Amino acid sequence: EIVVGQTIDRETLIEHLAGTGYVRVEIVEAAGQFAARGGIVDFFPPASGMAIRLELWGEEVDSLRTFDVATQRSSEKIQSVRLTPPREIYLTAKRGAEVASTVQKLLDRQVEALTIEGHPGEAETLRERIGRDIERLRDVVYFGGLDRYRAILYPERPTLLEHLPEGALLLWADPARARTQIDRLIEDDATVRAAAAKEGEALAMPNAPFCSFDELRAR
Repeated sequence: EIVVGQTIDRETLIEHLAGTGYVRVEIVEAAGQFAARGGIVDFFPPASGMAIRLELWGEEVDSLRTFDVATQRSSEKIQSVRLTPPREIYLTAKRGAEVASTVQKLLDRQVEALTIEGHPGEAETLRERIGRDIERLRDVVYFGGLDRYRAILYPERPTLLEHLPEGALLLWADPARARTQIDRLIEDDATVRAAAAKEGEALAMPNAPFCSFDELRAR
């Protein structure tokens, strides 16, 4: 949370915005973007539903105002704002490089397998397609399809349960139905991913991006 009168380092704020998934632009026009001009930092937290203009006086937050993205004019003064992340998946430079390295190893292995199986065309298509994703990961560029690498980005498969307070009570309204739906989801996902990998359209992931019903219960 950022509060008027708070001391904050401009560069640290910018690094935090970029590191949590905000996209830097010249002018903020949509949720998930930010812009910095001198002592003014504009950003648009999706959860707030409004763009925010932060003005610094040295390292002190001098003012916080909402502003209209169409006219760029400031409007209402506010005393605080919660800086929520703009997306479920976000990358840092270090994490992007680590994931890119893992994806490269998986790609090399799958390209070799496709070539041995007599599918050089599919192997080359896969190399080109995933190669572009690897470059984007290394450059920390958000792109459509980033969630395909969720299993590598978050191998621990975090869920809402990790955000509940200690001692929270969770009720399964219909556990049998929940198990059936989760099993079907995992099975359908595995089928689609296997078919795409066989055709050289996608990379075969080392594990499923979803928790099983038993894993959820164990948590």
